[in-house]
Parts: sequence; C-alpha cells; structure tokens
Amino acid sequence: IIIPSEQIGSIPRQDELIAAQQSYRYGMISRNQLNILREKAIHTTIQQLEATGSKIITDGEQIKPSFLTYPIYALADEYYTFSSNCFALTFSDGHQRSLPRLVKSPFRYATYAHTYVDEAKKHTNLPIK
Repeated sequence: IIIPSEQIGSIPRQDELIAAQQSYRYGMISRNQLNILREKAIHTTIQQLEATGSKIITDGEQIKPSFLTYPIYALADEYYTFSSNCFALTFSDGHQRSLPRLVKSPFRYATYAHTYVDEAKKHTNLPIK
C-alpha cells in the first residue's frame, strides 16, 4: 500500500546551524556568517526533500527563530522583553517557547511569512508551502 504524504513543518536543524545560532547570540560570529550557514541549511533541506520525490517543498523552518516569535523577532530588543513571568508554552517533550512582553507600542510585525517563502524559492522550482 502506498500512502501519499508530504513533509509539513519543522525539520531538525543541522548541528552546524544550531552552533552558529548560539555563537551569534553570544557575539562570536557576525550576522553575515550566520546568514551564510542559514542559506546552506535551506539549500540542503530543499535538496534532500526534492530527492524524496516530494512534489511540494518546505524549508523545514530552518531559519525561523521560533514559529511563535518569527514575526516580531527582529524587534525584540526594542519592543519586547522576555522575563520569567512571560507566558510560556510547554510541549509534550518538555521544551518551552516563551512569548515576550510588549514594552513599547505600537504592536507591529517586522517579518512576514513571505520572507521565508521567497528565500526558499531561490533553491527550487517546485511549489513551496
């Protein structure tokens, strides 16, 4: 029996990208260096999904900081703060995602979803979801 399926959502990030994100967070590498590794991760993910015969491709959310905060992440230092009393979601495997507190109005987005779709389109001619 063949059950048609396609990948949706996140794909675990490569160790190299995880290490780069941590290095960037602590000022050890530049944003440009991080972006080079992000680009590589998107390219690799899309190539691997194409190799499976997928008809529709995803970037695996390789460069989103978090599915919850990606629209506001670029504004975090100026408009938002994270603290221990902010709302947090706990997932079944125990990991958490926190939502920041708005400290400067107005609420607004910095990044829209099409940004990630546009980036993924650079690496494939297949439809992106």
